[in-house]
Amino acid sequence: MSDQADTRLFKGSILKVDDLASGWVETGEMTRTSGFGAPATEIPVSTAASTIDEFRLGLPDQGEATFEFFLDMDDDFQIEMETMRDNQETRTFKLVMPEGTKDTGTFSAFVVDAHIQGSHNGVYTMTLVLCVVSAVVWATT
Repeated sequence: MSDQADTRLFKGSILKVDDLASGWVETGEMTRTSGFGAPATEIPVSTAASTIDEFRLGLPDQGEATFEFFLDMDDDFQIEMETMRDNQETRTFKLVMPEGTKDTGTFSAFVVDAHIQGSHNGVYTMTLVLCVVSAVVWATT
């Protein structure tokens, strides 16, 4: 368990995708992640009688999720991401974290981008950007 209440450790986290055939393909090559949220749309509802601009909050948006990996051209998960992008597929993902009772987030997404970058005296990385198209459901593994 982490040292502080209500915190989670990134160490040990795994991202999985349903391969639509034999089950889940996973990767442990992640080095960084962010996302799972975007501002909801503000819907203008001002009328001629309004004295200030009025808005209503629109539907929540899960936005995009970004994951950075060490590039491994033989990693089954990274190969699966290329296949998804090429075929414009939406699939189910699971993000499994190492601690807590609700340690698994399940969501549907498609690949927006998977770009490769490298630098002098460094290793190549791949940054995967997923567009999340469903609510993220947190549950116990």
